[in-house]
Amino acid sequence: MLGYYDCVAHHIVHVDLRDVSFDPENRRMLKFVDEDGVVRSMPLHRIKEVFRSDMRIWHREH
Repeated sequence: MLGYYDCVAHHIVHVDLRDVSFDPENRRMLKFVDEDGVVRSMPLHRIKEVFRSDMRIWHREH
């Protein structure tokens, strides 16, 4: 799972890694399906947390 900073909602949103892929046209962007089923794009610098087995293994401040 990864957490990204949502600039509109002003909080970190968590996304299952199974729903995330690299944008084939721009390797600095991720694509994922949100909880509403909408395909979203996000730049890599917005990733703020990474989890493995429900444990945070990496983070950076925003």
